[in-house]
Amino acid sequence: MNVISLIPILGSAFAALAFLTAYIVAVFRGDVYPWWPYISDTGTTIPESCIFGELLTLTAVFASIAMVIRYKWVESFNHGMKLLQNLNLAALVTGLISCVGMTMVANFEETSIRAVHFPSSAATFGMGIVYNFMHTEITRRMSPKYSSTCVWIYRLIISMMGLLSFGLLYGFGVGAETKGKKWYGNDTAKKLEWNPEDPVCF
Repeated sequence: MNVISLIPILGSAFAALAFLTAYIVAVFRGDVYPWWPYISDTGTTIPESCIFGELLTLTAVFASIAMVIRYKWVESFNHGMKLLQNLNLAALVTGLISCVGMTMVANFEETSIRAVHFPSSAATFGMGIVYNFMHTEITRRMSPKYSSTCVWIYRLIISMMGLLSFGLLYGFGVGAETKGKKWYGNDTAKKLEWNPEDPVCF
């Protein structure tokens, strides 16, 4: 295994560590209810917000490096194929926007600067999904010469799952936000500490 192949693995490891560590600390401190809290809720109060911010920023750095490597790899196989070159460049820009959004999500907590946190969250997930679909198409166009048909089909399935997750995340998130304001007003502490005895959203 060469060093370059470790970059996406490290990025994924830091992301998992960010979510898991922030969740464990938030639950043990009693800052969130342990059953399926919103990701942003687990990283919104100190000290878990500091851990979450640092690890998610590292995730964004490694993801950016992996995207540039992927861009250069695709570019090296596609001299003279203008459409593919343009799609590859557009995918890189889209992916980097997603990574910048991730750093902003990490460092602007949902309870401190909501006007930055939520649009950045949408950019992270939304642009990330667009990036996945773009590379699905790139992989399809490169197969079977440079990539197998199975790989682009797997990419398509993963992209569709990401799109479905994005819809569910924001659909239920907006619903919970609307109901939460109705029940609790602007009392953020109560909204973060949801209990089974609280009213049901839907």
